[in-house]
Amino acid sequence: ETRRRKKQQTASAQPSSSNNKKKVSKSTPKVEPWTFRRWLNSWFDEVDNITLIIFRIMWGVIMTYECWTFIRNDYTKLNAYYVYPIFAPKYFGFFWVNAWPGDGMYYHIWTMFAAGIGVTIGFAYHISTIIFFLGFTYLILLDACLYLNHFYLIAVMAFMLIFLPAHRRFSVDSLLFPSCKKKTMPRHIIYLLRFTQVIVYFYAGIAKMNEDWIRGEPIRHWIVSRAQQGYNPNSILSHYTTIFLTSEAGVYFISIGGLLFDLTAGFLLCFPRGFIFNIALINCVFFHLMNKFLMNIGIFPWVMLASTTLFFEPDWVFNIPGVSSLIEPAKEVKFKGKLDFKKKFVLLLFCLFALHQILIPLRHHLYYDNVAWNEMGHRYSWRMKLRDKVCEVDMNLVDPSTGLRYQVDYASYLVGKQARKVKPRPELLIQYAHFIARTYEEESKVYPEVYVDMECSLNYRTKQKMFHPDVDLAQVDPYDWSRFPDIIYPLEPLTPEEQNDSILNWEKVVSLISDPLQPANLVFQKENKKNKKNKKKK
Repeated sequence: ETRRRKKQQTASAQPSSSNNKKKVSKSTPKVEPWTFRRWLNSWFDEVDNITLIIFRIMWGVIMTYECWTFIRNDYTKLNAYYVYPIFAPKYFGFFWVNAWPGDGMYYHIWTMFAAGIGVTIGFAYHISTIIFFLGFTYLILLDACLYLNHFYLIAVMAFMLIFLPAHRRFSVDSLLFPSCKKKTMPRHIIYLLRFTQVIVYFYAGIAKMNEDWIRGEPIRHWIVSRAQQGYNPNSILSHYTTIFLTSEAGVYFISIGGLLFDLTAGFLLCFPRGFIFNIALINCVFFHLMNKFLMNIGIFPWVMLASTTLFFEPDWVFNIPGVSSLIEPAKEVKFKGKLDFKKKFVLLLFCLFALHQILIPLRHHLYYDNVAWNEMGHRYSWRMKLRDKVCEVDMNLVDPSTGLRYQVDYASYLVGKQARKVKPRPELLIQYAHFIARTYEEESKVYPEVYVDMECSLNYRTKQKMFHPDVDLAQVDPYDWSRFPDIIYPLEPLTPEEQNDSILNWEKVVSLISDPLQPANLVFQKENKKNKKNKKKK
């Protein structure tokens, strides 16, 4: 009887377990296999737009602050950059761009300031973004010697923001026009902004893979001088930090660490939230804050830190306790339809933009010699903090009607940063030679010849001549780069002594391991000592 009851219980239990299995199988979602079409469709999934909204606010605040730096202190920066200079080198095709006459530049910067506020609060958003983009691009085009990579990045992002729906939430526009209010956006907007940041990081790393950077230059001289300037004898932290930064270990920590960071940061930030992403995020914060306080490179670190939030998940804000009760999150909506013409056009524009951003930084390989020496292809390539040129220039003017030769005071027509920026850049110096020639022609009615005898040290290498001294620069087209091999000497290779400083040299590696805190090997200190000895002898 007992055996019979056990069999009945077993038989009755079997169907119930099968029913449970069926129920489980029904409740378990099916994982769809990855396909290229499904991936393309995901670009048009509707996701929460809170990430874009927060980025708009942070970006607007930073841009408004940048405009304020031109206004404060009685327009000191604006005057030095755009009002006082009488010579301003131009980009090819933009010779016609000149500073506003009279008080026009002051009205211009105040208009940009108002546009920055408009972007921040989302008021007349599209008009504000258009005004800011045109106004900022105009400032860039005014003077080629003031080119900065982060200015180019700002112009690119300002252009993109014109077309992005960053005003659909937490904006004055959404309050005035409820019809424009929306909680979601297509996922491809996040992909576009992330791609831009990955390009900046990756190409900055590629550019650092050169023989000067891996031997610690020019970082060695920059970091040591800045660390010494910021030394506080009353602070223990400052004391040990200065010891580290002025050592060879500190130099290579920054140079090699910066190279590895740039090569990997953009890709690691694309990982989903987890250990790798968290490490990449910590590295980003540390890297950009160090750049700000050591290198003092303007608003670039703040722009990059604000852009780091674009790598967060679209709903990252709601992970902060209490935010969900204040802001209603949006549900993600999967796109399962067919790609119509409009969506295919969006993908085509993205591909064209990506192709442009990928190819432009590589164009310097098509030109003559080293880009750090002759500057051909340097701009728009994310080549940041890679070269430092110390140049001694001797400029002479010859009047062909009389044969008289005059020495030109190089800095006589230059203002502020121009004296430092024009000299080491061949294209700009040739434009300056044309300006000198035109100025002389206005006074004497004769167009003269201009010759430059200049020696430069690239990244604290041995000095060498840049221009052929017998070339009349007043007759050279500054934009005809095909002539540069005839007028510019090629960069000489590193000396054996300079090669010994490379981290690829095994003896250098052993030296760093055995004595990591050895003082940094500074070239300019040796030169100063030699000069002092020569002066004493004289």
